[in-house]
Amino acid sequence: MIELNPVRAGMVRRPSEYAWSSYPVNALGESSSLIEPHSTYLMLGRDPPQRRTAYRHLFKVDPTNTELTEIRVAANSGFALGSKEFIAELERISGRRAVRARRTEAVIEICP
Repeated sequence: MIELNPVRAGMVRRPSEYAWSSYPVNALGESSSLIEPHSTYLMLGRDPPQRRTAYRHLFKVDPTNTELTEIRVAANSGFALGSKEFIAELERISGRRAVRARRTEAVIEICP
């Protein structure tokens, strides 16, 4: 929900007011030569009006401070954020760890 960053920063009251936001295109149907619909956005509905409605619905509830912290930590550390099922599938497909190891999961090598 990067569209809410200018709102949280106090720059605007609504995401549609920020000049560099994709919100007016995705939520309100405004045209832009700079924005192409993302495949995830296209999956929100069968047609443009349905997608716009679904997109606006995503903004009905503000993320909590805990959720924002989780998003920032995941983004800044390069690890995935999602359900246990999502993480497991991502790790299976990539063959790599998708989340940071917990301290109790760390492997300690002891040199003789």
